[in-house]
Amino acid sequence: MQNIDLAPTLCALAGCTLGPFHNGYGVDGTSILPTLVQHQALDRQYVYEEYPLPGPDGMPAWWGVRTTNENTLGRWVFTQYVDGECELYDLLQDPWELHNRCNQPIYATIQGTLAQQVAEFRSR
Repeated sequence: MQNIDLAPTLCALAGCTLGPFHNGYGVDGTSILPTLVQHQALDRQYVYEEYPLPGPDGMPAWWGVRTTNENTLGRWVFTQYVDGECELYDLLQDPWELHNRCNQPIYATIQGTLAQQVAEFRSR
């Protein structure tokens, strides 16, 4: 669950509807009510994360995705930084994110798939 899922979940509990909004977009999150009540999967393969502006502490802007249990790739987190650096972690083998696998040839397919997903999220 992400923060963006809170409003849709609370709205589902109250029986209301969110969106479409004046700009034509719907809500970004997903209600987790079916998961809570009926133990259904959320049918979400990726969770998008971003920090699109440089931080006051010098942290560069970044964009990334985390895969969910529904994703056939397994559990990964991939982050791209504005300066070209990246991070890639296998959350099943490395849950503490200690061993960065970014730019290692053996993980090129996974990294490419996750980078493409970041690009798709960013283009929305």
